[in-house]
Amino acid sequence: MKKLIAATCLSIALLFINISGAFASDTIWVCRGPAYDPYQCTAEWGYVGHDNYNLEQWSSGSGDNKHGCTSFAGYMLWLFNVHYSGIYHFDAARSWDTEAPSLGHAVVGTFPRVGDIAQWDEDAQLPLGHVAFVKEVSFNSQGQVKSILVADDNFSLGYTSQRRIFPESSNDILSWPDHFLTFPSAPSGSGSGNGGGIISVVALLGTYIP
Repeated sequence: MKKLIAATCLSIALLFINISGAFASDTIWVCRGPAYDPYQCTAEWGYVGHDNYNLEQWSSGSGDNKHGCTSFAGYMLWLFNVHYSGIYHFDAARSWDTEAPSLGHAVVGTFPRVGDIAQWDEDAQLPLGHVAFVKEVSFNSQGQVKSILVADDNFSLGYTSQRRIFPESSNDILSWPDHFLTFPSAPSGSGSGNGGGIISVVALLGTYIP
């Protein structure tokens, strides 16, 4: 009887370990803009649905309640990077990985860097693709990328968010990005928007977080 109980406890423990391991790689919602303040998750950068590249024209909503992933990505590019007129003509997020390098605006890779634009191709859940700003990159003790923290706005959801994504993430509409777009950063670190004072992000651009 004692052996049976011990075996049962061991089985339960192993099951718990397996489940916990699965949870460890699930996408984690770090911030989700509430209905009363849908821009809460991007407030640290001053984004409220509008961008200087006019990519908000593709956003949902109207007036002061517009939401779109390309608008937020465009805003962050304006804030921190060299100004490129070609960005005004960028199409849906699904094509950014081909549009940006063809115009000489960015290098497309598979390794994330703080300040990159993470890009997802189109699929059944993301028919127009998706783009987000890479706020943080974390590494394990072997120097391998453990996770990234991305911030974004969303056409369909109608609010901003921040999510921690792992290479094995599979439980969320946002799995690991297909590409990372590295745009040339402005020498001053404040971009075309002269966004000085955003020290926490400016100091991290082009660096890694261990």
